[in-house]
Amino acid sequence: MLRELSLVAHALSDQTRLRILKLLALRPMCVCELMYVLAAGQSRVSQNLAILKYAGLVTDERRGKLVYYSINHSAVEQAIHAIRELVDGAGLENTPDMAAEWKRWLDLQANPRVVTPIEDTGQ
Repeated sequence: MLRELSLVAHALSDQTRLRILKLLALRPMCVCELMYVLAAGQSRVSQNLAILKYAGLVTDERRGKLVYYSINHSAVEQAIHAIRELVDGAGLENTPDMAAEWKRWLDLQANPRVVTPIEDTGQ
């Protein structure tokens, strides 16, 4: 879960990629159309599409000589669900990526004195 969310977070951390997603929400588009609308070069558009595709947020479909990109709505819904689970706070015990943290959380709840408070030095 955490690895997938970090890929999605990275993909959404760039304004060009957000603009591409917003455009793809209108309809599937090829690189040349995205280049025109974004006033960007082929390399920039292609690199950003590759990041979005690697995160699973977009899919591609060849139509003749052109490749059209579209939003992968099921992956977007999965990411939204995973974010809700992440910030919900419940279910930490069922998050395999955080087994060690869960164990320490239980230790902390059983014995709050295992943690020494950090003194405020006033700096």
